Amino acid sequence: RLLAVYDLPSWGRCELALSLLLEHNAPYCLEDVVQAVRESHDREFIKRVLAKECPICLSIFPHSKMQSLTSCQCSVCCDCFRQHFTIVVRDKHIRDMVCPVCWEPDINDPEHLNSYFSTLDIQLRECLEPEVYELFHKKLTEQALIKDPKFLWCS
Repeated sequence: RLLAVYDLPSWGRCELALSLLLEHNAPYCLEDVVQAVRESHDREFIKRVLAKECPICLSIFPHSKMQSLTSCQCSVCCDCFRQHFTIVVRDKHIRDMVCPVCWEPDINDPEHLNSYFSTLDIQLRECLEPEVYELFHKKLTEQALIKDPKFLWCS
């Protein structure tokens, strides 16, 4: 059934997927196992992909349930990612919108600033509540206006 329904490349990969799912106390779900088995036949590699530890909450998640920023190699679970950026958007400055693990990138570097926020915008659109995402955009716009020497705030 795995071969037909999930379009795995071989019978051997189906057996590998099934053996991973049948492991004692295996925390894997079928969709994550099938995706990992499609990408590799190496059992140990697949187990590493299926068991990533979030450095914030210390829970174990499959790679597909982890979120990464393009500015660093850190990965955190989607819930910690959403919680971190929700708190930063609501309670902190736009310069604090960095990785919750390594605190990269340096937001004061104007060369990387636009590309970082463009990529972050895509990630936040998918994970933040709409009103928090709108606040993020408001803060981003205000930050851009502050840097414009021709812009003046009305009182």
